[in-house]
Amino acid sequence: MEDLSAKPRKGSTKLKDKEKLIQILDKSTRDFGLNYDF
Repeated sequence: MEDLSAKPRKGSTKLKDKEKLIQILDKSTRDFGLNYDF
């Protein structure tokens, strides 16, 4: 998994990427029926 925090980014862009990543992971867990414990 890519570590987004390792890249130098502006706060707002980093936050958007994190939100997008969470949405993708959330969709993936539903699509594959997996249950990740964050």
